[in-house]
Amino acid sequence: MSIEKQIVDYKDNVEDIEHWVTLKGEFRYEAIIAFLKEKGIERTWKNVTNYIKYDKRILVNSFKYLVVLEEMYKSFIYKYGVKKGVQKLSFRKTCDRYILLGESANYDEINLRIIEENKESIIEFRNKVVHNNILINRNYEGRSLEEILKLFVEVLPKSYRDGFIKDINDCSKGLVEESWHIIL
Repeated sequence: MSIEKQIVDYKDNVEDIEHWVTLKGEFRYEAIIAFLKEKGIERTWKNVTNYIKYDKRILVNSFKYLVVLEEMYKSFIYKYGVKKGVQKLSFRKTCDRYILLGESANYDEINLRIIEENKESIIEFRNKVVHNNILINRNYEGRSLEEILKLFVEVLPKSYRDGFIKDINDCSKGLVEESWHIIL
């Protein structure tokens, strides 16, 4: 079904909608509209744009902490043996090599077992974030966005957890307070 038929106040916002859909891609708006429909949230242009902004805030904040995690993994890989080519490792290989460090990887209350057991979900989430995909209304190896964000809290170094929780919880400010949002 076309976006025109999905957004209840399309005619009142046609110029704005056409501009942003052309600029950002219809697929993004279709994903958000499907999410709103699934959650029973009215599909007004304001709700659509607020959830696009909300999703982008989650993406930007997640990216910030994923960078920390990836840098830390590579730091430990370098520190404990692999000196050449560490910066060129894919995230998957980085995770694998970090997990292989075993006890050497224990730092700042990181639970290596959780990383190992949830590696595929972590990698899928990381790839969606890095490739600028819509995050809400998506599963990550069978987990919802809320579940993956809660898992992500557990794999971050303890010194970063409170900051991540605050940043994610603040993503809804001024946008979706009375509607569906994630609280960690």
